[in-house]
Amino acid sequence: MTTREALARRLGRAELELQRAQRESDGSPAARTRLEAARIEYRAAEHHAQQVLGARVALEVVEHLSA
Repeated sequence: MTTREALARRLGRAELELQRAQRESDGSPAARTRLEAARIEYRAAEHHAQQVLGARVALEVVEHLSA
């Protein structure tokens, strides 16, 4: 697996968990904690991709995932 593929997979997993946490959020403390953890992981994955690939390539990866 290439670095780009690994970063794309991490972003994909983070995005799925963020969407799942948003969809299943019921306002409980546990749901809010899960949502915040998902947001943190998504931001970390995105930041890592930007560091490794550069902002332009990272944007292409994110856009590809949302297509």
